[in-house]
Amino acid sequence: LTLNTTYYPRVYAVNQNGVPTPAAVIPGTATLVTEPLAAQPSGIGTSSVTANWSGNSPGTMHTVQISTDGFLTWNVSSATRNSYAAFANLFANTAYYFQVRATGHNGASTAWAALPSTRTLLAMPGQAGTAFPSVGVSSAAVQWTDGGNAPGTQYLCQVSTDNFGTLNLSSTTSGTSAWFGTGGEGPALRANTTHYLRVRAANGGAGTAWTLLGSTVTLAYSPGLS
Repeated sequence: LTLNTTYYPRVYAVNQNGVPTPAAVIPGTATLVTEPLAAQPSGIGTSSVTANWSGNSPGTMHTVQISTDGFLTWNVSSATRNSYAAFANLFANTAYYFQVRATGHNGASTAWAALPSTRTLLAMPGQAGTAFPSVGVSSAAVQWTDGGNAPGTQYLCQVSTDNFGTLNLSSTTSGTSAWFGTGGEGPALRANTTHYLRVRAANGGAGTAWTLLGSTVTLAYSPGLS
């Protein structure tokens, strides 16, 4: 018989002459569901992922949960009659864990089945409203937005004086700002010079495309007295 399917039996008696009685209808009963079988996630993006499984007949009700801490707590729960569930509005660069169980027509549910975990993709950093909150003679501060990445995401910020024909300075940080020059990363910046800056999210060997943060001109020294 098919899993999670309601069957309606009927019975009748046949006498010695081969004549059957009218059929007696017996109340229907449903076969049980089986624990879902794990399949690999799909549709992995910066803020979305689809959990997949198999194992029961079409139309079986499944409950799917998603968690960022291995189910010490759960973030979202979804009920579906499909063999997949799409989740959106997730944090970028975040590990997500999934579990699913099936519920039969008779109301009985299976144990939770663990599905493969995955990590959402890195998102490009965004441009801040004020890119350069502080600029001096020999230093400059730059900032950006996380672009939807989770706390702890690593960012690589770079400085160039020729619009990245060559590279002057780099800084890796888990925050959304960097300080270059005197008091910060690297040697003092050159006074009265245009500096171009860019940043990308980069964890390990993977990285996003560069977000261009624009340029700023360091201040000039005041003229000295002769």
